Amino acid sequence: MLVLNERTGSVMASRQFRTFQPSEGKNLRDSLEALQPGRVVIVVGLPDFLTFLSPEGEVALVRLGARMLPRVCTGEAWAMAAVTGSPSRRADADLSRGKVIAEAVATREYKRPLRSLFLEMTLERAPRERGCGWHEEAELKDQAEFCRSYEGYGDLCSCGRPLVPARRPRPPPISMAEEIPVAIVTANKPFHLYRLLKNLGEVAGSGETRVLVVVDGPHLETLHLARLFGVEVAVHTPQGLPGENTRTNMNIAFALYSVFSRWPHVDKAILLEDDLLLAPDILRYAILSLNGIMHCLGTDEQEVKEIYEGVLTFRVRPFSHAYAHDRTQAQSQDLAAQDPVNATLETAKARSLGCEKESHVLYIVGCPLSKYCKYSAGTSDWIAPSESYRIEADRVAMKRKTAGDLRTMRIRLTPKSASAEFNLTNFQDISSKRTG
Repeated sequence: MLVLNERTGSVMASRQFRTFQPSEGKNLRDSLEALQPGRVVIVVGLPDFLTFLSPEGEVALVRLGARMLPRVCTGEAWAMAAVTGSPSRRADADLSRGKVIAEAVATREYKRPLRSLFLEMTLERAPRERGCGWHEEAELKDQAEFCRSYEGYGDLCSCGRPLVPARRPRPPPISMAEEIPVAIVTANKPFHLYRLLKNLGEVAGSGETRVLVVVDGPHLETLHLARLFGVEVAVHTPQGLPGENTRTNMNIAFALYSVFSRWPHVDKAILLEDDLLLAPDILRYAILSLNGIMHCLGTDEQEVKEIYEGVLTFRVRPFSHAYAHDRTQAQSQDLAAQDPVNATLETAKARSLGCEKESHVLYIVGCPLSKYCKYSAGTSDWIAPSESYRIEADRVAMKRKTAGDLRTMRIRLTPKSASAEFNLTNFQDISSKRTG
């Protein structure tokens, strides 16, 4: 999904939705509802996108104005461009109230080769930039600039009653015998970070809790968002290629290094991934849980929780004095010629995670079935899950992917005439529900 500025044509948001994954249909719906009026939205569905698309996702696209979508068949690519209108939270609301600019589908007969989809359109620029009354307030200039540059943040950029992080009521305090900061690890998913920061601001005790957002790379949208919420930021120099598991592992290790280096008087921390929804008593729970054991808590299905109890030590196992010195010295020599800054960082990181500091960490992951938990090899020193754990995780992942989901299966029939080739109702619907 691409969201374009109706005046400049610049890309304000770009998101991918893997429709076979749980909740992605709902995420698609929520993303569409979070757009401001007048934006240009381009949605492209790859072949087979419809098979596991949840009803929430399909209904949201139809409300946006999609007319061909209910007649798209399995294995067919589909695309649509539209201008958004005023979203409404009513169940029967029409998301668009704007207009569909263009829509296309590349039809394909059952078991025939895929066809390419080409959609070309021309759209006249809007006569003026969209603006809100509060954009002129001096105190909100930075937030206004954010909303002119990025999309998908709903109430943060609403013209009616925008969410102003600095003006939110302070959450109720809780009794804390010691200070326990929160570190949030993120990268290029600012939509998740926004949801988490909003959520965290409503949690009891968060008003007196320090928050550090650790970003894997200088992602400008993420850094701007963190600035609006007034939280501290540390930027990690990415190590490894995008998509590699070692890159995520090193960012998590850097997060621990950063939080204990920034606040040396603390010896406990809460480490959150950016895709979480927090319970109102999460900080009370953390205080009780941080009992001297470094551990990982998964927020997903109970049957796989025990598989990932070792994830934290797997990712950020503390280095011993001797190991840190020997390993760092060897690695720094190799790195120094290519990247002296990163070599120095590695030295500091290894020493900070040594056994000389008795640090206690509660690491809460949003999904213990993450590929990083399952497949990351990290360094040779880190502890990897056994083969039996990986097999079990794959089994549970497949069960979650398929259990109870509606499979949309429409078969395009062979046309009986030249005119029938363009008849989108020429299909057989064999959709069904199954249990995993």
